[in-house]
Amino acid sequence: MSLLSKKIVLILILSFKIQISIAQNQYTLISMYDDKNYYSSVSDGSDIFFGTDKGIYTINESNNIILYDEKTTGSINSALKEKELNINFLNPPPFVPLQVEYAKSISDLLIRGKDLFIISRGKLFVFRKLWYHFTPYESVRSISKNYIGTYKGIFKESDLVKYPTYTNGQIKEFDDATFVCYDGLVEIVNDEVNFIYDYHLDDKKYGRFTDIFKLSKEEYVVISSKGIYLYNSINEDFKLIYDSNSPIIPTRKLFRDGYEFKEFGFSFANKNSINLMNLKTFEVEKFTYDQMNENIIDIVNKGSHNYLITEKNKLYKLFIDFNYPSDSKRNQIVEIINIQQQKHTIEMSDGYIVMTGNNGLSIYDTYNEKLYERVLREEFNKGAIYSDDKGLQIGGLYGIYLFENFDLSFKKIIQSLPPQSIKTNYWRILFFVNLLLIGVLSFLLIVRVNKDGSAKEKLVYEIKDFINKNINVITINSISKKFNLDYNQLYQLDKNFKPGKYISEERIKIASRLIKKNRRLKEVAKKTGYSQSYLIRKFGLKE
Repeated sequence: MSLLSKKIVLILILSFKIQISIAQNQYTLISMYDDKNYYSSVSDGSDIFFGTDKGIYTINESNNIILYDEKTTGSINSALKEKELNINFLNPPPFVPLQVEYAKSISDLLIRGKDLFIISRGKLFVFRKLWYHFTPYESVRSISKNYIGTYKGIFKESDLVKYPTYTNGQIKEFDDATFVCYDGLVEIVNDEVNFIYDYHLDDKKYGRFTDIFKLSKEEYVVISSKGIYLYNSINEDFKLIYDSNSPIIPTRKLFRDGYEFKEFGFSFANKNSINLMNLKTFEVEKFTYDQMNENIIDIVNKGSHNYLITEKNKLYKLFIDFNYPSDSKRNQIVEIINIQQQKHTIEMSDGYIVMTGNNGLSIYDTYNEKLYERVLREEFNKGAIYSDDKGLQIGGLYGIYLFENFDLSFKKIIQSLPPQSIKTNYWRILFFVNLLLIGVLSFLLIVRVNKDGSAKEKLVYEIKDFINKNINVITINSISKKFNLDYNQLYQLDKNFKPGKYISEERIKIASRLIKKNRRLKEVAKKTGYSQSYLIRKFGLKE
């Protein structure tokens, strides 16, 4: 190996080690004060005080330094009296990004809530605990279980894959092979790279490849700028099964080794329609809505619920049952939510809708129906998102954000975020028609109101009873079928009763009760319907 090659390898190794070190940071620096000499810090249980050469200072929750006692200078004790200054360096706390020259000369430190105060070399550093882990990478385009695809290279754990040298499409890991969509397509088996198609070398024959899904051991669906192709890995043949020059947006679903579309067919968005492809005949059924005429940017699915973002800065919540035809009244828009800034990627995690764009991360709380805009201010890349039992990972221009337990992490900062009114009634077009009917129907409504209210109360009671008896297997879809109610009817029975929230609360109660009784994790999972991995994360249990 040449001297130059050795230097390049050394630089790559050092770069990776630095990435791992930074990835472990759990705090970020929010303030540094060097306007005076700071000697010591003490707390009376609620307030923090600093002994300085200009007096005693305190700091409020907005981290503003305020003079408390100008007469007492130097180091102070817990009684706020001057004490002799003895310098004994403290070990630097782990996971704090403090420069070496300061990390080795820490004279005092103190923690208040999520803030960490460090005094070093006369300066005061204020760090805040992060609700995520960050690892620097250059322009992350795709994330999978073991791979990270960037515009500067593809990494498998600590190793740089030799080819391809970049990706701007998805990386998919299946049980027997990994595929990288980089405009072209390569297959990786046992770390051996097999070239399949190159956009430039093959004269753009099949267009630019962006994503791939597994149908069987030999057949795959490949998303292209020219439409949808069926790829046969035995014959190495591509067949166009859906022709389209407009973007194909595959429905993001819970990853099941590529077979996530096996139950109903391959669903995807194209322009303003949601489409279902029969994977035997390749016929496509379109689902469109009169209230939604703009192009769909991205879509995510959980059960019969679909959330999508559009080019007009709107988040739609849809109920779609593919067992019914596209024109069925069961398939309807449930809610329309206005978002302030354009988003390009949507995912669902622990009951929260996560939306990313060039202007940051926004979150919609489905339980409390609240929208939080720009929770993180970062430029994120389209499609660079991955969710599994370990957490949620989001890729941006500067690296990867990892949220290990999104539900708990988000609740830690939710109180400091300004929620916005989000629910938009798309039935306002019927408002004036309803006014004409009010006079006629008022008398009938008064007569029936007590009877209807009593009937609804009884129905809610029966639904709760059905949930309690089937808590470990219950779904909104099973409730809907049992009581012959569509999603909209189910959620309008009682403003104080939300089936999804009720199920979650009951499962948490059962899990908490069983955990207190020291029941085995497997038993708790079986009786609640939660996965063992979720229970471990939710309650901080050990396997």
